[in-house]
Amino acid sequence: MDTHPLCLSGSDLDQVSGHLKSKEFFWLDIEDPTPEQIKRLESLLSLHPLTIQAVSTFSERPKREHYDGYVSLVIYGVDASVESGGSLLREVHALISGEYVVTLHPSPFAAIDELHEQFKARTVRGELALVYEILDAVLSTFGPVLDRIDDPAAPPPSTGPWHETPSP
Repeated sequence: MDTHPLCLSGSDLDQVSGHLKSKEFFWLDIEDPTPEQIKRLESLLSLHPLTIQAVSTFSERPKREHYDGYVSLVIYGVDASVESGGSLLREVHALISGEYVVTLHPSPFAAIDELHEQFKARTVRGELALVYEILDAVLSTFGPVLDRIDDPAAPPPSTGPWHETPSP
């Protein structure tokens, strides 16, 4: 069955209870969640304390955890537009149940933001298709960065103890 997922953001958190009661599937995306938003999510979704700890600190390794009623995924993408010396990796937590998908990330991430905006008008074939789209959007961000690393036209490193300068 094709449906338009209800796309919510952190400012829509008060609507979650009604959607859960009416069993209306939704995708909630929260950027830089506040302690109050996390506490509210914990109450609304009956989240495990380890999930709360993970989304409060955003310092997890990629992983999958099964809890009563949902699965928690921690995945990473990259922000290729970041300034030199800035943090390239983008951590995303996805809480997945048959009734909702919640994504949380500590900073703006264009891959998630753009997909969330697209799904306001797009249909999806249920929860699994949405999860696939989220994973694809996040993991695809590695492509351009890896292409730059593998670019044979890129100049080789010119300094460091491993580099020998050819004799003239």
